Amino acid sequence: MKRLAVVGVEIIHKFIYPGYLNGFDPDLMERYGGWMASLFRGKDPHPMDTEVRVTAIASPDRQSRDQIACTTHIDTVAEYVRDLPLDDLDGALIMEGQGWRHLELARPFLERGQFVYFDKPVVESHADWKAVRALIDTQGGRVLGGSALRYSPLAAAMLTELQARPPVSVVVTGPGPWYTYACHTVELLEMIFGPRVETARGIGSDAQGLAVMEWSEGQRGIVQWGSYRGEFRVDAYDREENGHRSWIINDAQDYYKNLARAIVDGALGRRHADLEAIEAIVRVLDEVGRSLARS
Repeated sequence: MKRLAVVGVEIIHKFIYPGYLNGFDPDLMERYGGWMASLFRGKDPHPMDTEVRVTAIASPDRQSRDQIACTTHIDTVAEYVRDLPLDDLDGALIMEGQGWRHLELARPFLERGQFVYFDKPVVESHADWKAVRALIDTQGGRVLGGSALRYSPLAAAMLTELQARPPVSVVVTGPGPWYTYACHTVELLEMIFGPRVETARGIGSDAQGLAVMEWSEGQRGIVQWGSYRGEFRVDAYDREENGHRSWIINDAQDYYKNLARAIVDGALGRRHADLEAIEAIVRVLDEVGRSLARS
């Protein structure tokens, strides 16, 4: 059995992945789960796969970690990663809300050549990604992470349509600030056009703005972020007579569960991340984010 730890300072998606991996207590999920309780209501409370289990959690947020632990049957609770029994673990779920903290939280596991899942974003800076990649290359570990939208059936259906009739430009609109949520919108564009992004520039602030991306093959993508609805809208344009198509990606229950299955497969060595795609997405987050800091 692969034994994983949940780690973070400000833990996001608190109950989702340990709830799927370990199973959950339905009554405690209703009590503590908030909006996440709806994902599990009436669902099978047993573990997704008995070969992968979250056995430990580390966070200085005592209330969150204790509620997650008791709701999802996690045995070992600690304040910091250094307090965990690292030699008894096979990897970690980095479920920290601030991407700039991800590298240091993941480092002890990457240095041991273990599996690491990064909740969004993988990291915020290209320098941090190069450090992650160097540890993968030297220590032999595996990573998975990024946007849960990669596991959305609605996004998969959209990609099938776009492959049959390729767009020349795409606008993706999503909620929230740049560093926290743009990984979703940028990753959707990478899924459509691939990782060969040539330029990326933004205007506005971390809270609200617009970014323009250009690909080496000539396609263009625009990301809008800010106080929009809590879903993701994709508008694609081509040169056909009716050259505009749109989709809404909002199937959270499906994409979270599919991502949990991908975490199981990653921990067991059955799934490997596209490292080129991750690097392209991180580079865009970094380049646009730095331009916003100067605006």
